[in-house]
Amino acid sequence: MNTKCNIIVFLVFFLFIIQNISAAHYILGNVENALDSTSAENHTIFLWNPENGEEDNITDIIGVFGNSGQDNNYSLDCELLNTPCIEGEVLTLKVINNGDNYISDEVNVTVSSIEYSLVQKIQLNSPPNVSLIFPIKNSKLNYEEIEFNCTFEDLDNNLKEISLYGNWSGTWNLNETKEISSGEKFKTFTKKLLQGFYSYACKITDTLMISMFSETNDSFSVDLTKPSIEYVLFNISSSCGIYENVRINCSANDEIVGIDKVIIQSISPSNDIINRSAQFLVGGVYYSDFFLNELGSWRFNCIVNDSAGNINNIYSDYLPVYSSSPELLINGTTINISKTQPIEYENVNLSAIIENKGCSSAENVKVHFFDGDPDVSGQEIGNITINISYLENISVKIPWISKIGKNQIFVFVDYGNIINEENEMDNKDYKNISVNAWQEIYGNISLDKIIGGENISIKKWYNESQIQGNIFITDSECEINWMALEAIGRTKSGEESLNDFYEIDRILRMEDFEDSVSNLFTYSQIPKETHNMTIYQREIDNIPIINSTENSNFITGILWDSSDDQEGEGGEFDELDKEDVIFVAEVNKISEGFYGVYDYEIKIPSRLREYILTDDQEVYLYYNLN
Repeated sequence: MNTKCNIIVFLVFFLFIIQNISAAHYILGNVENALDSTSAENHTIFLWNPENGEEDNITDIIGVFGNSGQDNNYSLDCELLNTPCIEGEVLTLKVINNGDNYISDEVNVTVSSIEYSLVQKIQLNSPPNVSLIFPIKNSKLNYEEIEFNCTFEDLDNNLKEISLYGNWSGTWNLNETKEISSGEKFKTFTKKLLQGFYSYACKITDTLMISMFSETNDSFSVDLTKPSIEYVLFNISSSCGIYENVRINCSANDEIVGIDKVIIQSISPSNDIINRSAQFLVGGVYYSDFFLNELGSWRFNCIVNDSAGNINNIYSDYLPVYSSSPELLINGTTINISKTQPIEYENVNLSAIIENKGCSSAENVKVHFFDGDPDVSGQEIGNITINISYLENISVKIPWISKIGKNQIFVFVDYGNIINEENEMDNKDYKNISVNAWQEIYGNISLDKIIGGENISIKKWYNESQIQGNIFITDSECEINWMALEAIGRTKSGEESLNDFYEIDRILRMEDFEDSVSNLFTYSQIPKETHNMTIYQREIDNIPIINSTENSNFITGILWDSSDDQEGEGGEFDELDKEDVIFVAEVNKISEGFYGVYDYEIKIPSRLREYILTDDQEVYLYYNLN
């Protein structure tokens, strides 16, 4: 029977009853079941007069066990209020909470002039529901900014707000409340948390102030720390011969969420990588076994993931696998010269460290030194014979007369491959050794003798401490026109001529030297520094200069003799005309230089003597005093 029929039947029954009752006014109505199908039966309907307050009220049980005796109906005699109702008063009704959170909106009814008043339909309200979406129960997170997500629904579409509750430190607390807008299905709360263990829940509230917590309180953890790794060790210290198994142990721990997995990675001498899942052994130790099938230094990497996704790794020391036979090698970094900055034709020693990486000794091993690659016409410097024990290093040396410029010094161990080795490819290596291509010349100018030569002297100098002038050095074959000198890097007319330095290098065969003229005086053929000098009463500008040694008390510049040029007024220095080149330094009386205190210091390329090859043994030094 539908609700409308129930009310009609109830009215017929009611009119029959009230004919025998006096001084009563009944409030009659019907309560529809909740939208979630929960029956209104046996819930309580509550009536009061708002003007008198809720303390003065009457109630009825909805349904067959109430005054109406009919499903979903109720009947209340408002004359039973402490202040009986009278015609025209407005009364209020609602379904109150019996403990199951099913109630209703308030509705009003006006007391009529007849023996009863009918109330508009009341709908039993369905409580809202809320569920936890994120963090997922027992999740393990490795970041501190957590976005909580709670989804909700309400069949009556009268949601008001949602609240986040958290147990961060042993007690539950309200963290935040947000209002809900129409149509929303979820809400998020962003919280920054420290490392630790947490629980959370959400509470949903509708406009009738019915609140429901999520069915579960979900727990999660925040782990912001990488797992700790104490060590990576192996069960052998070295191996003689390949084809041996090694066990790698990795000790790891994670205090918050625990270890998820451990990978042990092997890195062979040829950089082949194998990853293997490690097995738990005992007490935080994980292990994996590897097959050593290659000579050389092996390394192992322990990679540890905790359950929150934090990763840490640590490398082991190197594990050497040696050949069972002799294994001779030379590393070019061990090739050295006995003097840090040798000069040309100086007697020095060349040395190298020979290693035997094998588990057997080697006797009568020939070690040869070469100037240049012996496989490409390198010239032998000398050799030495040694005996070397297994896993031993020996330093060897031979004499050498240094050669100017960059020298490729090769060392070949077991030259001729007499000794049987598993790897013959590491018996030869080299190192570039550069011999200084420059010489520094220094000295004093005195009253009786200016410089060099037993017969060069002057008769009188009135103020020796104030002597000013210049020192010049050039190849002995050069005939200098001292009135035609120009700054190198400049044309006769003073314009830039930036290839001059490279052309000097080509003439002196220094273009491949680390300390070439170009490298010392220029940046990409542009002079690093220039200086003006007075030479034979002429001011010469923009002379490229460098410090003669380590300080600026003495400088060296470069000039060229323009009288040798064949190109006319705009001519420049060039390799074809090969104009005379002169190195110049200013006199600086009683000044400190690299070698002491003196009057001049000048830097020249050693091969300046070979500028003109008629005589490649001498350079001449000249002076000009202002």
